[in-house]
Amino acid sequence: RNGTYYDLGYKVELSSSATLKFKYLSSTIKENLSWDGLPVNGDPADFTRYMTGQRNEYGDAFEVQSNLRLTPGQLLTVGLSHSVGRQVETEDTAVPLNSIAGWDYFAFNDTRSKTKVTGLYAQDEISVSENTLINIGGRYDRFKLYGNTRYDWDNYGTNTLRIDPDSTDGIFNP
Repeated sequence: RNGTYYDLGYKVELSSSATLKFKYLSSTIKENLSWDGLPVNGDPADFTRYMTGQRNEYGDAFEVQSNLRLTPGQLLTVGLSHSVGRQVETEDTAVPLNSIAGWDYFAFNDTRSKTKVTGLYAQDEISVSENTLINIGGRYDRFKLYGNTRYDWDNYGTNTLRIDPDSTDGIFNP
């Protein structure tokens, strides 16, 4: 497993009571997977199947946030975030059904998925005394899960493409 992660931020002082922050994140994670000696057809005595796989995950996120000092005892924070991610997973299987003939069964699977999340948040921090702060806030996130795309193939005639439907939803967290 290896990957890269980038984080870039920038802060602007608009005035003595207002700041604006920008942030960008990017990540890539790649995993190479292999299995050797997995039982074939559920038979724990037959360890002849060989599988390899690769899982790649990619993500990008952007956020903008503003902090506004409305009064000496009140700080308002508002922000917007947006992120997208995708995953690609492949798997190859080879099974020797006859040790003289070599590898008799081959299969390939490819699964792809994608997500998108957009969030809006606000928090009001109010100082009511030297020892007491009140925080009022919430965040609303709208997300979309794009339908997985899965392609299956084997040398026995399977050739299937399945595309799941997209789904969207939203959630508010106080």
